[in-house]
Amino acid sequence: MTRKVPFVFLLWWLPRYLFAQVIQIAPSYTAGAPISLSYEKADDQAFLQIGHSYGSMLLKGEVKEGKTIFSLPEVVTKKKGILTFQLYSNKDMIWSGKTLIQPDTSTQHIEPYCGPKHLVVGRGDFSVLTASILDKHDNPYPPGKQVRVHTLVNNQENVTGVPTDGLLGFTRVYAPENTGYGAVSVQEGKAFSKEFRLDFYAIAPSDFTISYKRQHTYADGNQLVTLTTSTIKDAYSNTVENGTLVYFQIKDHLNQYSFASGETIDGVAHIEVPAPNYPTQWDVTSYVSYYAKTRPIRLKFAQAFENLPVLADSEGIKIGPIIGFMGQFPKNGMLVELVLKQKDTVSYLLKLDDGRAFFDYKKRLITPGDYSATISLGTLIHDLTVCVDE
Repeated sequence: MTRKVPFVFLLWWLPRYLFAQVIQIAPSYTAGAPISLSYEKADDQAFLQIGHSYGSMLLKGEVKEGKTIFSLPEVVTKKKGILTFQLYSNKDMIWSGKTLIQPDTSTQHIEPYCGPKHLVVGRGDFSVLTASILDKHDNPYPPGKQVRVHTLVNNQENVTGVPTDGLLGFTRVYAPENTGYGAVSVQEGKAFSKEFRLDFYAIAPSDFTISYKRQHTYADGNQLVTLTTSTIKDAYSNTVENGTLVYFQIKDHLNQYSFASGETIDGVAHIEVPAPNYPTQWDVTSYVSYYAKTRPIRLKFAQAFENLPVLADSEGIKIGPIIGFMGQFPKNGMLVELVLKQKDTVSYLLKLDDGRAFFDYKKRLITPGDYSATISLGTLIHDLTVCVDE
């Protein structure tokens, strides 16, 4: 007995049967391989709509030997992903389908990145290495593909496998507790990356000490006092980087402050400062801003000059000769202060030359009259009254 097929079923099944026979297409293709779809009918009104990761496009067919051929452009065939198709003729869709473009696993290269390149030791600082395995069309390989990560830290080489997730794989490279250099690279099969260099720097410096060196204890304003730090290191005993800025603070017995700075070389900073020209004591400290400091050290300076001879006449005021603790003149250019008082008070600084200085009334345009004068060099003070003639 012949079974009859319901008419409604034919209406549902026949278009799908016809659609399925319009174009034959493989379930997948390799990226970069040419793809041509053949419509088994010469139809110059037919066009193919293609959907892909870049968007969608319309492709006009080429009629050859009773068929309509659609040759997909490289921009579509080289890109990994799903392609969807819809075939239209006279504005009616007569077929639809899809296929998958897969990476070309016969070729590969690695696209790596590693950063940051500068790390501080200890405390969990790290750099992140990322790597993508790509075919020659820059399509990433499927998930699960592993790369071999080579690391060289503290002269110890390590190799680990890092899986990719279909786009990239990543791992962390932690800084050691010692300063120095490191290197990272990636390998997969015959594909290699360049070498990434890592620099490991000391962390914040720890407290340190300070010392001094001088030729004698006299405040002659001539000798240079050398202030030197100990080797400045961090909590892991790493020497701080060259060029670390170190400040020196000097406070005298009058609570007057002066400051200087130096930069480290091999962890040590030093400065040279001239001795004072009056007896005093220095309390010296040193510090690296916000991080480390020293305890103060004290330097005492004794009186270096025995007397302060002064003679005034009608032409001016003669100072000197001033003699030092070894019978020597003070250094040329040392300043002596002269204060003249009448209605107003005026201060002058005179430079010593071979222990002498001269204040000329005419050259200084001093108005005639009587003045009280005070001459001082450090703690040496000489008071007198002078008369300036017309």
